[in-house]
Amino acid sequence: MSRTRTQAVIDAVLEKLKAAFTSAGETAPRYAIELYPDDPSRYRLAHPVGALLVRHLASEYAPPQNSGMRHQSLVSQQAMPQERTLIVRVTVMFRQLNGADGVTAVVDQASDALHGAVLGDSRGGAYLVGDGFEDVTGGVWEHSLEIAVPVWS
Repeated sequence: MSRTRTQAVIDAVLEKLKAAFTSAGETAPRYAIELYPDDPSRYRLAHPVGALLVRHLASEYAPPQNSGMRHQSLVSQQAMPQERTLIVRVTVMFRQLNGADGVTAVVDQASDALHGAVLGDSRGGAYLVGDGFEDVTGGVWEHSLEIAVPVWS
């Protein structure tokens, strides 16, 4: 079974983040970098410092470009290319708010790594949508970073 466009983008985001947080001469990133858990209520931060968790949040679609007529693709029964923008969320969970290993610095570093990156089968560079505070529970700070990745539908 082949990977979908969405899976290819998610895999590329994971790889880009792993590369950004792996120091020269090291073989693994400084933090856990993984897919967002299937059951977030059961997720526990096991890494001693923090984790970056990646997931597809949503997609936005533009109308078919060749149409000019409402429901043209239904009339002609031909698929019309559509621009699709994947919104990818990186949830940054860290035990520290400030400092080099704090959630604030890591969100900036993740933004720097992903902004402008061509990810998977994208049709252009990723761009930043937003970031912000999500929660703090048991001393674990949670922020989110959202990026947009333009692809074809």
